[in-house]
Amino acid sequence: MNHIHLTNDVIMGDYKWKGKLELLNIIMVGVAGKLSDKDENNELHRLLGTLLSEKLKVDEKLDILENEHDIPMEESIEEEVKTMCNLSEGIEERAMEAGRKAGIEEGRKTGLELGKKDLLKQQVQKKLLKGKDIDVIAEELEEEVAVIEKVIAELEQ
Repeated sequence: MNHIHLTNDVIMGDYKWKGKLELLNIIMVGVAGKLSDKDENNELHRLLGTLLSEKLKVDEKLDILENEHDIPMEESIEEEVKTMCNLSEGIEERAMEAGRKAGIEEGRKTGLELGKKDLLKQQVQKKLLKGKDIDVIAEELEEEVAVIEKVIAELEQ
């Protein structure tokens, strides 16, 4: 018979674990935008922060890995770090492109709506100048009378 259980090992900080220790738990490491200070108590945190940093360039990451963590820079490790950096840059580029496309589409929709509204205003104004009443204008422009009344109110402002 074996009894396998988990214990609460405080590695860094003084957070009180609220989870049940008899259940399997996942450890979450928060990596801030700024790299943590160099200190032997947070070496792992700094290593993870270096690898996952969006702000550090590849060369800076490689330098920190080699000089602070004594990880020899073999070609395979350099390539892995470069691949990881390129992956995050690719994700960012795709997100930016998706945002641009969404912005352009939203701009088109807004522009079309404003254009239609301006055209309707011009048409209503021309018909009013010809002496046509609201019911006739609504029928000719295939709009509700309430819509034409609203346009006329906007024209009078």
